[in-house]
Amino acid sequence: MFFKKIFLPFVLISFVAISSCKKENENPLIFVSPSYLVMDATAGEVITFYVNTSASKGVKRFQVFEKESTSFSTLILDSVVDGTKKFSFNYEYLVRSKAADYSVALTFKMIDNDGNETSAPRTLNVKHNFTPLTENTGNIMYSKMSGKADAYDLVNLSPLFSGISKDSVQDIKNANDTDSSHTLSRAWVSPAGGKFVMYSGFDYVNATKNSVVNAYNSGTKLDKVTDLKADDIIITRLGRDSATYAAIKIVAVVDEDSTHNDRYIFNVKK
Repeated sequence: MFFKKIFLPFVLISFVAISSCKKENENPLIFVSPSYLVMDATAGEVITFYVNTSASKGVKRFQVFEKESTSFSTLILDSVVDGTKKFSFNYEYLVRSKAADYSVALTFKMIDNDGNETSAPRTLNVKHNFTPLTENTGNIMYSKMSGKADAYDLVNLSPLFSGISKDSVQDIKNANDTDSSHTLSRAWVSPAGGKFVMYSGFDYVNATKNSVVNAYNSGTKLDKVTDLKADDIIITRLGRDSATYAAIKIVAVVDEDSTHNDRYIFNVKK
């Protein structure tokens, strides 16, 4: 009897320990490179994080959260995974420019199909090295069918008539309307040879030259941007001067019943 009193608790304890270890081993694993928990960063740069994960129950979701010291945690990426047991992802993070140095915490989280989750934190200490760009507001470009200036010179920040101006100075131009209706094309091209990047997540308020250049380099270059609407952010590198970049924020797209005043109102930082 004495043996049983000692043996049974041992069996129970061993069983609980084995069960706990098994359950713990089923949790998803996540590895993030760079592996430094705290990193120095420069405002405007793009940091690529290489993420590798595995889960015996299958990976269900991959998320990235961002939190500055004086704000709430924000979900900045939420990706549904197809249940594979191994998942790799390269995440490019654009370090925002602000008026002073700051810190931001990133959390990479993986959730498996059973709801188990694990995460890996990274903290960026951001140095402010660049002065925010000056903004030019209230720029207007019309539809060609309006009979008014339908192109724009971003170097001199002045409107142009596409029919009488050289292509080389038309950094942006309203793409021709496809028919004779009163509908604005809501599309831009660059006769001067510039390229466009649509960047809805760009930090326009704190834009610097460095952040604009990095945003352009990390985006998909387009010869034409379409479906333009208020609050769209467009990054462009000028075709006539490859060293000049500009961030454009559309304030309003006005498409009235007639074509007389169809226009775009936008702000520019360069």
